Amino acid sequence: MTTSNRFVAVFMGVLVTILIQRSAATDMMVIGFVNSGLMTLMQAIGVIMGANIGTTITAQITAFNKAICPPAVAIRQAQLEITRMGRIASENLNSSVECFFNPTDDKYRQVEDTEDTVNYLTHAITQKLVKVRTFNMTGHERNRITQMTLAVSDLERISDHAINIAEYALQLKQKKTALSDKAMGEIKTLSQSVTSAVDFCIDIFESDDFDKLDEAEKQEQAVDELEKKLLNNHIARLFDRQCDPHAGVIFTNIASDLERCSDHAINIAFALHNTTSALSHNANVYNMYITHNTHVTYITYHIYTPLGVAASTPRQRRG
Repeated sequence: MTTSNRFVAVFMGVLVTILIQRSAATDMMVIGFVNSGLMTLMQAIGVIMGANIGTTITAQITAFNKAICPPAVAIRQAQLEITRMGRIASENLNSSVECFFNPTDDKYRQVEDTEDTVNYLTHAITQKLVKVRTFNMTGHERNRITQMTLAVSDLERISDHAINIAEYALQLKQKKTALSDKAMGEIKTLSQSVTSAVDFCIDIFESDDFDKLDEAEKQEQAVDELEKKLLNNHIARLFDRQCDPHAGVIFTNIASDLERCSDHAINIAFALHNTTSALSHNANVYNMYITHNTHVTYITYHIYTPLGVAASTPRQRRG
């Protein structure tokens, strides 16, 4: 197999990750190959190292193309890159919930590693994209970029809450206690509602499909009401001595973390609302530019485009 050469293995990891734009997917494929005997552990190590390198190359390559992008293209590319970050943060939230219900060291390390990736993206996007202020753009475009900056912060906070959720499983183990079956069932119900709402809101951010905002609001309100109901149920169990007080604290904390994820999600859904009135031409400009400029390739969909400085918004942010 070509990956028997360590340098070829690293190169293959870099190449595959650049093509599919996700190092985690490369890692999962390699694990499957090892388990099936198609690849040795030493070969897998080389490919995984290459995947870690490849996940940073996108930003480096597209940095050279940044100067040729007009504002309309830069803004759309930023939106797509932030969406990609959002998918990673959402996956981490799902992984943290899985870790809470079925804790293992490997699952916890996976959540930690993905959190590191989200933190890196937060820093890289913010630092790379701030230079967009050198572009000549309209006030509406600047406002849109500002809202994207806030969306990056909300996505980073979702991944932070994911780390908290994964850690609660460790705390239960350290305290040698556990939640009741009923409490675990309630947390599972809440987590399903929250993860669904997060994905729904990221879809709105990516597509500018603001007709779905009412549904996003309904989902967020449903999460708020469910959290209140679960906390009332929890207090009743404490009074009836059906729940360990130490475990009860963790129940309250995880319910709060999940609800906060829903708050950040609704911020993301509304982030670009009311910023599109002067930008309706952007999609056509973007498509024409991608079609006619031979220097722009698929990779530019993941360009790190500068963002702007925070501005006021008529809608009160949550979380």
